[in-house]
Amino acid sequence: MKKLILYGNTAFTKLLKWYIDNDTDRLIMAVTVEDKYINSDIFEGLPVVSFSEIEKKYDPNEYEILICVGYSHMNDVRKKIFFQCKEKGYSIASYIHSTANIASNVSIGEGNIVLENTLIQPFVKLGDCNLLWYNIAIAHDCVIGNFNTIAGMSSISGFVEIGNNTFIGNNSTVRDSVKISDYTLLGAGTYIDKNTNSYDVYIPQRCIKLDKQSIEINL
Repeated sequence: MKKLILYGNTAFTKLLKWYIDNDTDRLIMAVTVEDKYINSDIFEGLPVVSFSEIEKKYDPNEYEILICVGYSHMNDVRKKIFFQCKEKGYSIASYIHSTANIASNVSIGEGNIVLENTLIQPFVKLGDCNLLWYNIAIAHDCVIGNFNTIAGMSSISGFVEIGNNTFIGNNSTVRDSVKISDYTLLGAGTYIDKNTNSYDVYIPQRCIKLDKQSIEINL
């Protein structure tokens, strides 16, 4: 098994380092970011190496990169880094928490991060570089593309299709057989029962607060 390099130097990188140190036997050797984001030579006890020089110090045949970058710009930042790392010859590591419950026939691509207690039922296809947070339920026969973020406690029903570069907020629910188009954003707590449109934002209905006088009149 290749040794790991973490791409990123943010709180999310710190979180993933903790998971890897405490939930796997993987050996992390360094952190890398673009030059303009380097603010220290050390991050969480690891040397920080410029991404422009990374392959000169860490042979892609011996190391792989875990992309510890969140959902900035609808996951386009993570997408860009994914292909930059591939161009340098690196394979992209995945991290799947030991408590994740994933059926044996699930197809999983490269560079996915799956956190605690996430359930993925049979016949699901998961593409590349997706970020699945904690306690997510993905029902059978779903097809999930690339560079998506599904936040904690969300529920994806059966036969759902999720495109690329989507963001599904905490506690969201997607009804069965719905298609979530590329670059769709679902706000926290959203329920979706129809196909979405690309570049649209969907949020829950807001509560309209009545003033006391109007309530008394209605009574």
